[in-house]
Amino acid sequence: MSKPARPFRFLPSHWLVLAGLFGLAGLFGLAGLAVAATYPSADLSSNAIAPRAHASVHTAAHPSGRPALRVGVEALPRGERPGDVRLYTEEGFEFELGASLAARLGREVRYVKVDLAQRGRALDDGAIDVFVGRFAARPVLAGTDVFVSGYRSGLSVAMRTDTTVRSWKDLAGRTVCVSDANLQARDTAIRHGALVKVTEVPALSLMQVRTGECDAAIHDAALLQALFEDRKWEKFSASLPATDPLPLSVAVAHNAPELSATVREVLASSRQASAWREPTKKWASNVAFEVDLEQDSPDCH
Repeated sequence: MSKPARPFRFLPSHWLVLAGLFGLAGLFGLAGLAVAATYPSADLSSNAIAPRAHASVHTAAHPSGRPALRVGVEALPRGERPGDVRLYTEEGFEFELGASLAARLGREVRYVKVDLAQRGRALDDGAIDVFVGRFAARPVLAGTDVFVSGYRSGLSVAMRTDTTVRSWKDLAGRTVCVSDANLQARDTAIRHGALVKVTEVPALSLMQVRTGECDAAIHDAALLQALFEDRKWEKFSASLPATDPLPLSVAVAHNAPELSATVREVLASSRQASAWREPTKKWASNVAFEVDLEQDSPDCH
């Protein structure tokens, strides 16, 4: 059982976290990329999408006078909370990519929660300008243009190396941690009969594997592989065969050629898998650091 969070002091090493949050700026050729989690967000999930749903999306004004870029995502960023004294790395790179697109356009970014299956409708209704998520370019979604980045990954798990879990079906009845933004991980855990424990961010999910509160944590296989390169994670590096990989992609309404051209430009430098090695390493380094800060009880034995 974790104790209440301890008072937190900003140490010189915390700049590692800040460096990671801004790490994708170089990948997309952008300077001064803002931290995505600080931007406003809205909810247009499947239950909320209706003929008048897009009217509920209030776009913030930008100094340039242009409205915010409304980026559809499956889950909203954690954002700032009253009294927050810690920075946390979000799941995956959806929010950073959305912020990069907005920065290139000289606009603020506004995240809108949209179910993956409803992305075409949300784009067609004008509820969002783009949708960023994990999906393949095929089959083609009518009325949309899809641009695929070089980042692609399936899901895997982090577990103790002495675990008796040998296959995905062995997760049945086990406590499995997932982060709130990783809906595909949650669905995978439920499908295999696991007892799902949802945490706000990846660091809190992975920490509970170390303390024994969760038998496994499901995250991107590519990110876990980078995390396991840290010797401190050797004891918790047991994994399972990754699920089928999906690319990080952007969907744009077919009738928005200028926006499509911008998306194509932003992703041009990130189409090769090699372009994502450094951001992946930074993600793993930041999350490992956050786990160290958060964990106030010893590793389970």
